[in-house]
Amino acid sequence: MNLQQAIESVARSGWLSRQPMSFVQNLRDICELRPLKAGERLTSLGDPGGSILGLASGTLNVFIASGPFPPFLCYIAHPGWWTGEAAAATQSARRVEQVARVDCQILVIPSKGLRDLVLKDPETWRRLEEITVGHMDHALELACIRGGSDKWIQTVSTLLRLANQFPADQKQVEINVKQAEIAEMAGLSRNSVGPVLSALTQNGAVTQRYGALLVDRDKLSKALPN
Repeated sequence: MNLQQAIESVARSGWLSRQPMSFVQNLRDICELRPLKAGERLTSLGDPGGSILGLASGTLNVFIASGPFPPFLCYIAHPGWWTGEAAAATQSARRVEQVARVDCQILVIPSKGLRDLVLKDPETWRRLEEITVGHMDHALELACIRGGSDKWIQTVSTLLRLANQFPADQKQVEINVKQAEIAEMAGLSRNSVGPVLSALTQNGAVTQRYGALLVDRDKLSKALPN
C-alpha cells in the first residue's frame, strides 16, 4: 500500500469521508505512512500527545481505562478510524491503548504537518473536532450498552457499533471479532452472548466464521426492539 492508496482507504468511511476534497488533498500532502506489525502498540495509555493517527489497513484493538478500573476492550477499529486529535489539540496524555490485531498500515499527521495544515485551512481544528464528537458518541453508546440489563439488546447493539463503521453502502460486512470479545465490549459473560449469536445466525442477521462474523446490517438493525 502506498500513500495515495492509504488516503483513498481512510476516505471511504468515517471522519475523512465527510470532509471536502480540498481538505483531503491538503491532508495527503502532509501525511506519512508507516507499518505496524501484529501485536505492536500504536499508542499506550498516558503517552504524550503529538501525531494524529489514522488506520489505513488492518484492525486494531482499542482499550480504555478510567479511575481505578483496569483496561478493557471497548472497540475493534477498522480502516477509517482516527485517533489522537484531542491529545494533539491539548498536548495532553493519550486516553486509549491501541494494539494491532494483524499487520496494519497507519497514516500519521505529524505535529509540524498539522501546523502547516492549520495555516492552509483555518477550519482544520473544527474538522478535527468532528473526530472527538465521534469518539464521544462511541463512549455514550458504550456506557449505555454496558449499563444495560438486556443481554439481547447489549449484544446486538455491540455488533451494530462495530458494523456501522463501514461505508454505508455495504449492507453486508465482515467483522473480525470473537465471541469472547463481543462479551467483553458488551459487559457480559461469554455464555450470555452465545445464545444471542445462535438466534441471530438462525434469522440470517449474522453468519459465523472462524474468528469473524459476516453481518447483514439491515437484518441486525431489525433485531432490536422498536
